[in-house]
Amino acid sequence: SIETQQGEWVNVSDKVRTAAALSRIEDGLCVIDCPYLDAAVVISDSDEAQAKSMEREWDGVFKNMPQETAARLKAAMLGGAKTILIEHGKLFLRREQAVYLCEFGQAQERMLFIKVVGS
Repeated sequence: SIETQQGEWVNVSDKVRTAAALSRIEDGLCVIDCPYLDAAVVISDSDEAQAKSMEREWDGVFKNMPQETAARLKAAMLGGAKTILIEHGKLFLRREQAVYLCEFGQAQERMLFIKVVGS
């Protein structure tokens, strides 16, 4: 489980890499699922300062609506699941990319489900 704060983008790249490595899959897919109406999974810039900037800008887009409505719209637009290729036993992410769990609801404990399939 992952503890979150409202509006926080939590870098979960290490958790995803660990799950992929433990699977021992050489070539396949890694599916990351966040099954909540007010949270999302995003692949974005690994630069934490850039991620923080994106958080602020994203909040500004939805500033004139109720928080719960904004949270659900953000999550719906960004999506609750992402799929990443695995090639030669490693996630196919560029050095400057990271996987984030985006919390748009209230601070809470979240579950992130990771499934790795392939050969």
